[in-house]
This record gives sequence, C-alpha cells and structure tokens, in this order.
Amino acid sequence: MFSTKILKAFLLGCYSLMITTNIFYILYLKDILMYSTDMTFFSPIAPTYLVWGIVYIFQLFYVILQSCNNRPNKVVIYYSIISFLLNCIWIITNIFNYYWLTTLSTLSYLMAVSYTLYENYEYYKNKEDKKSSKCVSLFIFSMNLSILLFTFMNNFTNSLGSIGWSNHYIVNTTKNMSSYNVTISGNEDWGMMCISVQTLFSVFLLLKYFNISFLLTSLWLYLGVMLNHTDIIMDIFPYDCKSNTIINYTGYNIIFLFLIFIISLFLFFYKYIVKKFNNCCNNKDNYYTPDDINNNLIDLANCDALAI
Repeated sequence: MFSTKILKAFLLGCYSLMITTNIFYILYLKDILMYSTDMTFFSPIAPTYLVWGIVYIFQLFYVILQSCNNRPNKVVIYYSIISFLLNCIWIITNIFNYYWLTTLSTLSYLMAVSYTLYENYEYYKNKEDKKSSKCVSLFIFSMNLSILLFTFMNNFTNSLGSIGWSNHYIVNTTKNMSSYNVTISGNEDWGMMCISVQTLFSVFLLLKYFNISFLLTSLWLYLGVMLNHTDIIMDIFPYDCKSNTIINYTGYNIIFLFLIFIISLFLFFYKYIVKKFNNCCNNKDNYYTPDDINNNLIDLANCDALAI
C-alpha cells in the first residue's frame, strides 16, 4: 500500500511520538509513576518498570536498522507502527485513570507486539546472513512482550477492582511524610494465578524458540514482586497487605524457570549437534569417489556412441 520510504518515515515518526508521550508522562506525573496508588497483590516495586527505558532504547536501534535496510519486512513495520501508536494511547488512558480503556489499549498493544514477534520469527527463520538484525528484533519484542503481559494482567485486575470486585482494599499509607490512599485489587490466589500465566508463557517461548529475553524480563519482574512484599525496600505497598505466600510462590516460579532453562539449554545444544551431524552426512553422501567419476564418464561415452 505504501512505499518503503513512507513506511520508514511513519516508523520514525510514530517512535518519536511514543517517546514524547512517555517523556511527558515522566515529567508531569512523577509521583504517579514512582508511587502508583493502584496496585495488585502481584505488582512489582515501581522502579522495576524502569526496564521500559531499556525497551525504548533498543527499539531505537530497531528503528535505525529498519531505516538502513533496503528491503525490510513491511508487515513487521506495519505492526511496529501500530504498537507504537497503541503505546501512546495506553499512556494517555493511564494518565486519566480510565481503567477499562487502559486495559483495552494494553490488550491491543499486547496483541500487536505478539504478532510482530511472530512475524519476526517467520521472517528470520532461514536468513542466516541477517543475524544482527534478527538478534536485535527478537530481543526487543520479546522483552516488550514480557513486561507488557505482566502490565496487562495488573491493569485488568485494577479494572476489576474499579467496579467493586469483592477483594478490593483501600488502605491509607505514608511515604516520605506524605499520605496516600492505596487501592489494592485482587487477592493472593488471583495474584498467584497471574504469576503462573507469566511463567507458562516463559516456558512456552523458551522451549519452542529458546527465547531467553522473555525469561530474563519475567525473572526481573518476579524479583520486583518479591521485594514489594518484603521490608528490604520500603515502598508504598501497605504493610498489612504484604504476603509471605506471594513471596514463596514467586520464588518457586523462579526455581522452576531456572530448571526449565537448563532443560531448554540441553535441547538447544542437542538440536545444534544433530543439525551439524546431518549436514556432515549430507555432504558425505554427495562426495564422489574416483571410481564413481570413471563410471559416469564411461556411461557418458556409451551414450555418445549410441547417438552416433
């Protein structure tokens, strides 16, 4: 529909708009960013979300790579543009506390990033000459998908709390001599279920694609969840809602993911060795001995004689 140059210009423009929206959010709503008053039982400490900065930096590298690519994947660029725009919508709805619009925009953003990651896997599947572009693209969108999935589950839980879900708490707490009314949505069981969903996605991507960046981002988020329920780092999370059950369950998930990583690492190297072995066998099958060459020459001479 659009030429490659126009798509590249749109990609750069939408990325710039996304960064501008996020800078506005940081500068004018610092308190909301650092001391969120809408939380769940599986919310990580606020500084954990600074990992978004790493995502945005690597997305800049991705935009530069796509701009320098003479034949980029247009489908990936289309969905990258859509994901950048949905990021802006998500930030705006979050600013004004439109809970369900925030959840809907996060879900749309999640689907766009998921499809972008899938298209990247399909595009780079048999392209051994583009390893640098492949690594950057897959790393970026995997990391983005991991933190976005966790954010979506938190937003969805807050949306349920906004309509009076039965397990919905409003607790007054003090942070830096200031008073906050903190809304805690959900309960321990719901929190453990959402952590399990994140773990299942991590296991699936690890075993199927050996996707380490999604796993590492999930582990980072789990660390933030555990710290939110301890007194090691004093955060706004109310003391009465701190849960040893969430700490233990999150720790079990970390151990489980580590074991799955060891298994996937073994499978990865096993497939690599088998692939190399098969390549060697194929090359060996195509190797001609001197006798084979002489027999082929004799057959060729007989054919020429019959033709005469």
